[in-house]
Amino acid sequence: MEIFRTRQGIRTRSGPSRWTLRGETEGTCREVEVSFETNGQIQIRYRKPIQFDPSGKSAVVTVPPERRDAFLAELSANMKRKGRTVTVTEIISGIAEPIKLETNIGFDALKQGLLKIAFLTAYEYLGDAFLTDPLIPEWHRAVMSESPAFAAGSRIHGAALSVDPNLVILLPELQEHEHGVAVFVLQEKGPMVVVKLFGSDLLSSFSLASEASDYGLKMGDGKIVVCDTKTRKIRTIRFQDHMETLARSENMPGTLRRMKIRP
Repeated sequence: MEIFRTRQGIRTRSGPSRWTLRGETEGTCREVEVSFETNGQIQIRYRKPIQFDPSGKSAVVTVPPERRDAFLAELSANMKRKGRTVTVTEIISGIAEPIKLETNIGFDALKQGLLKIAFLTAYEYLGDAFLTDPLIPEWHRAVMSESPAFAAGSRIHGAALSVDPNLVILLPELQEHEHGVAVFVLQEKGPMVVVKLFGSDLLSSFSLASEASDYGLKMGDGKIVVCDTKTRKIRTIRFQDHMETLARSENMPGTLRRMKIRP
């Protein structure tokens, strides 16, 4: 989540997002911490900037030049409290060591989270009838398994973490601090659920129930729920009202026809 938030510049109540990784400098195995900030800046620091020799009486300190004086002053003050005196014998300027970052980013847990939201929304709107859907075993396999990998391997229609231009019209325009979910009936497809987090298309999913199930709903029946994380308020919109608003816009009717949605 931090990766997407940082890329999209999404702020939270704590302020701008920051993505932090840990790695090591090549050839030295010295651990470093690298922080990627929303404004594009990168902060690098050694997790153990002080290396003592076996005697414990001398050490090498590695810090960026701009932090050197402040770091040495803080180090000297800390050592003084322990009854030691810090003396700088030599300052060496050199080329920064290459940093090797090992990243292993998995999206299965995020996909499973999106499908859980879709499942709960469909159940809340359709009621117990949704539990008779032929694909319910697949939903259970995706959202209730201890291993998020099962979500990616389920046979539920739709996709997660994908940018689809058609999905843009199925929810109202969302701000970066808003989450949205819609459940409705799509012509010739059956019930459909769309989820979008932080107003970002990169954090979205859409899922279809079985095409054989319509639960007695009419075309266009459904609702949209938007959660504002700033105010912690929730607003509900009739899906039909949203479609009628789109139909009055200049560029949307053609897209609605291609998706076989009747406003």
